[in-house]
Amino acid sequence: MPRNIITGVYTLPAGNPVVTGNVISSTWANTTLTDIATALTNSIANNGTTTVLADLPLNTHKLTGVGDPTNAQDAATKNYVDTNAFTVSPGAAGNLLTSDGTNWGSVVPTFLNKVNPTITGGVLTFPDATTQSTAGLPKISPTITSGGLTFPDATTQSTAGVAPTKVIGISQTWQNVTGSRAGSTNYTNSTGKPIQVNVTSQCGVNSLLVLIVDGINVAQTGWGSFASGIVTGTVSGIVPNGSVYSVSNTGTTVIYWAELR
Repeated sequence: MPRNIITGVYTLPAGNPVVTGNVISSTWANTTLTDIATALTNSIANNGTTTVLADLPLNTHKLTGVGDPTNAQDAATKNYVDTNAFTVSPGAAGNLLTSDGTNWGSVVPTFLNKVNPTITGGVLTFPDATTQSTAGLPKISPTITSGGLTFPDATTQSTAGVAPTKVIGISQTWQNVTGSRAGSTNYTNSTGKPIQVNVTSQCGVNSLLVLIVDGINVAQTGWGSFASGIVTGTVSGIVPNGSVYSVSNTGTTVIYWAELR
């Protein structure tokens, strides 16, 4: 029979081994020898004359005594890799590796000497100690004071009305306004900033809770039915300065209304 493709073990065909005194027939001999010939043909010859027809699983074993590669598709040995892998010394700390497509080397990254300058009195001082006046340069790296921005060329700009003072969450706090709010009532945000509105409601069957800003439904939640117990829902949204907002609470009871303002 052929070699076992899983274990690689070759087993003689039926009728083997022969027993002393039995007559060896041509049928036995031809069957056995043909089977052996097939197994040998499918084996790898140690003189390199056999062409391997499939991948060889080594089951974590190693190929030992392998020669160093010479052709492009030859396998590389550990010695070859250790010897020929690039081991370029980068030179001084901070040098950059370079390649001309064939050889590797290292260079001093002189361009880094012109980055991250310090600015003092309208003068840029670079890491290589060279300097440059900021006169005529774009407005770069201003200092920020309570009065505004001061640029390296000594010009200034007021920060009055600049966007950060209008950003939601800056100089604002969450406030419980439940006692002064009601459903289906319009309110106007006149704080000068955007505010955030969170409304929580206790809901009944076929209920709907909607946050409306300038006539647009910006958030809603609702229930068709539920088995038992108390069900609550929350809507939340940002209201721009000057916008009108309200909550439609069909079939619901507002239990908490908070605003970040």
